[in-house]
Amino acid sequence: MHKKTQSTKIVLKKNKWDSLFFGIDIADMFFHGFNLPSESEIKLLLDRALKKAYNFGFKYLVFTLPEKFIFLSSILKKQGFKLIDLCFDLKLVINKKIPFKISSDINIIKTCISDIPFIERIASYSFRLSRFYNLKFSNKKLSDLYHIIWIRNLLKSRRAILFTAKLEDRVCGFLALTLNRQDCSGRISLIATKKDMQGMGVGNALVYYAINWARKKRFKTIYVKTQKNNLKALKLYKKHNFKIFNVERKYSLYL
Repeated sequence: MHKKTQSTKIVLKKNKWDSLFFGIDIADMFFHGFNLPSESEIKLLLDRALKKAYNFGFKYLVFTLPEKFIFLSSILKKQGFKLIDLCFDLKLVINKKIPFKISSDINIIKTCISDIPFIERIASYSFRLSRFYNLKFSNKKLSDLYHIIWIRNLLKSRRAILFTAKLEDRVCGFLALTLNRQDCSGRISLIATKKDMQGMGVGNALVYYAINWARKKRFKTIYVKTQKNNLKALKLYKKHNFKIFNVERKYSLYL
């Protein structure tokens, strides 16, 4: 008996959080399925999805294209989509071996209430490489606020834990780890270092601590996503044996 394969389709899904924050209807688009469609099939699927987006009143679309579908990027460009982000997905398979020991005066603790104002300040200027700073319907101040509220939401979530880096009781960085207890994995959602503390090993200490914390909790894998042009972040993750397993491109279209 032949196993039935799932046909590929384009999913159009409203991004509720971004839509609420920016005040316009925003939708995420992505492929779902296992079969690689032909170019003619993709054109048909894309036409249907765009008509649906117009009918639903969406004003901004973000199409996520994984590496295996990269050959279809030319079709998106012909429809007016523009490349807005190029990211690497990395993962670390956690083993029982303790990672290399780092020598540092930086103290890492679970984030407490008194740390929050300092963390929000760091978050407000640390993610300027983000695609949100290039949106037509946003500006620098609004995009700064976006990342501050992202931190607040993570602090409220039961599926996330935040760690604060301190040097002589001064907050000098943070790391947010989103947890998936079902498959025993974690994801580094955000990590940042205070401006005047960059290059002093804060990020290194935070990642080291997060890996050890996950190991003690018997997590199996840690994931992270970072922009291709964020060379400092890539160097940091590779130092801790994270491996690239996917290249992801995001294309956008204003309607």
